[in-house]
Amino acid sequence: MDGVSKMKKLVVALLVILILCGCESKEKESGLPALEITGTLEDVEKMSEAEEGAGFGFIVPSQLADYEGRKISYVEGQLIQVLYGSEDNNLCMRKAKGQGNCSGDAEDYENVQELTYSGRNIIAKGNNGRFQLLIWLTEEYSYSVKLNHGRELADILNMIEIVE
Repeated sequence: MDGVSKMKKLVVALLVILILCGCESKEKESGLPALEITGTLEDVEKMSEAEEGAGFGFIVPSQLADYEGRKISYVEGQLIQVLYGSEDNNLCMRKAKGQGNCSGDAEDYENVQELTYSGRNIIAKGNNGRFQLLIWLTEEYSYSVKLNHGRELADILNMIEIVE
């Protein structure tokens, strides 16, 4: 075997190692595996309709100061979603049965922090010093708050206290 072949094999081996290490580190960064939600979102007018369809309750504000309008949806037996605002400026709150990331957001974020706030273990994700996604769990449910425009972490942590 000549020196060039050995070098090629070494480069391939190093690339494989880098790829494997990168995958492992991304798994750690993500914090939680995605929660598998099957079915389609059904839009409803009232929260009581979503709660009946999902099979559990979800307490959220009827409106939020920075967001105009509210759209309620559910996936039968699995998830309730409340979307506040418009396409340009929105905030999405979700609650789902099971343990995992129920946000539907698979984006890789440069900032991932695990912290405790209001007695809950929170995973906060964002870019450029601003945060767009909060995820937390209880014994039976997963929760998420997703903003399309990032904010300071301190500005969005209070969202956790208004969701049950």
